[in-house]
Amino acid sequence: MSNIRVFGALLIFCSCGFAGILMSQTYLARSRNLKGFVLALQLLETEINYLRTTLPEALLRVAAQTKLPVAKFFSDVADQLNQNQGISAQEAWQISLTILKENAFAKEDIEAIASFGAALGVSDSEDQLKHITLLRKYLENSIQVADEEKNRNVRLWLYLGFTIGAMV
Repeated sequence: MSNIRVFGALLIFCSCGFAGILMSQTYLARSRNLKGFVLALQLLETEINYLRTTLPEALLRVAAQTKLPVAKFFSDVADQLNQNQGISAQEAWQISLTILKENAFAKEDIEAIASFGAALGVSDSEDQLKHITLLRKYLENSIQVADEEKNRNVRLWLYLGFTIGAMV
């Protein structure tokens, strides 16, 4: 009977610790995803400014050079543009935002990225480059905030999970 109690206590301790690990991972993922999105914007800026590729092709090239979930987002936008004739870049961008919503981006990050999509493909390349720069600067500020939150909260959630597990 005591073996079952020890096993149950160990199971609760490990479960609470694992829950703390999962919570801490959201802070790590947000920072990583924002950095990936900034890199993608830099690549898109290069594609538009120097290579003068079409938007769907530029988005596919960016997707090929970035990591998930950012790569999936840019790939999905390009697929929307290629497969759905008559769909605007803004509509394709808005449809694909669900990928980012599922992947540790904060609400304000999604809103900024969505507002950028409204200007995508509507104006000339010079104006689009200005919008890319604006979004990139905003996301770089968000990275600083996310890193501060990460430094503050990752250890907290790890300790909290295992401490609650030990108390129970």
